[in-house]
Amino acid sequence: MGWNEIAERFSGLDCSGAGVLSLEGIEALPALELLDMARNPGLGGLEHIADLPLRYLFLGEADIDQEGVEIIGSIVTLEELELAGNDLGNVSALSSLVNMRRLLLSGAGITAGVAQLSTLTNATTISLTGNPNSPCEDLASLQESLPNASISPVSPEVGRDCR
Repeated sequence: MGWNEIAERFSGLDCSGAGVLSLEGIEALPALELLDMARNPGLGGLEHIADLPLRYLFLGEADIDQEGVEIIGSIVTLEELELAGNDLGNVSALSSLVNMRRLLLSGAGITAGVAQLSTLTNATTISLTGNPNSPCEDLASLQESLPNASISPVSPEVGRDCR
């Protein structure tokens, strides 16, 4: 079996904490469904994953920013996404991820866009803890729109009661 045959069947890759700086070339793994690149500060090249059939994507503590959120928001096959410990800003681009079941955004520097996540009707878990700059009204709107999902509070650690 040659490299091309292996690459065509390769469905999961875990490089968490491996010091990876770029995802350039990852498109050579066209069957990739699981990608764990958590704890790779300075990770770049997210545009290279945009056309992969990813279902599970873990990018916690990988310096993902607003531009990265826009790219990730185009991967509509995603079912589980972890972006904890980044500086995301507005997360409204993630509202297109209609297959999302588990969305982990703890301590992700969210400033806006939480209410727009109400389109994630398949979600069972949305974690928003540790985002003190995200408005409580957005959380209330999200909880009202997704009554069957387990949604964590925005920022209990600063004493705000968003429930």
